[in-house]
Amino acid sequence: MYVQGQPAAVKVFNVPQFAQPVSQKTFFKGDKVQFKWNDLGTSLIVLASTDVDKSNKSYYGETNMYILSANGGFDSRVQLGTFLRHTSSDNE
Repeated sequence: MYVQGQPAAVKVFNVPQFAQPVSQKTFFKGDKVQFKWNDLGTSLIVLASTDVDKSNKSYYGETNMYILSANGGFDSRVQLGTFLRHTSSDNE
């Protein structure tokens, strides 16, 4: 449920146990999100974006990236503009 002025939340659950998330991250500045799991299902990348950058630094909105472990071991914001290596079984 979207509530104006409240942070967005990503929660990872161990199916079928939905009572308590095993990992979670809350953040502001996220009108849309994309989820990218690694092949083993142990890590999740979250791309959160807005259509409008309210700080007026960009005409094209804003994108933030977060990484979470599926077991709750870590979560972090990834600084965009740093070198990231794209790996995919589709590119082999």
